[in-house]
Amino acid sequence: MADIGTAWTLDAVGKAGDFLGGAIGPGLTVLEQGLEVACPHLGEPAPSGTIPGIPDTTPASLRAGIHVALSCALEGLADRWEKDHGPFPGRFLTGGGAAAIEEHMANAWKRADHLVLEGLSWIPGS
Repeated sequence: MADIGTAWTLDAVGKAGDFLGGAIGPGLTVLEQGLEVACPHLGEPAPSGTIPGIPDTTPASLRAGIHVALSCALEGLADRWEKDHGPFPGRFLTGGGAAAIEEHMANAWKRADHLVLEGLSWIPGS
């Protein structure tokens, strides 16, 4: 499960529902603001939308370097962990930044805005 907020987290849960571990990194806003502070001359990333091919403008390059790169990193980590542990029960995307990154994620990821409530409904007897 990837939770995209101030920080992103990627948590791995096994088939039996056991927590296997995860990773944490800076969220989209932290990445954008950090780059803006360090390199104010670059401006702002392009608005939402897929980036076809190799970006050829600075705004599209910023969007690809932040949004597309984060989606690739999350998918790469999940793929790497599945090689060691076998397929996970599902890939879920949640959090305040989920909408901004969803368009760059592979179809295997399911958007789950109410993941805690949905998760509780999966527990037998709840």
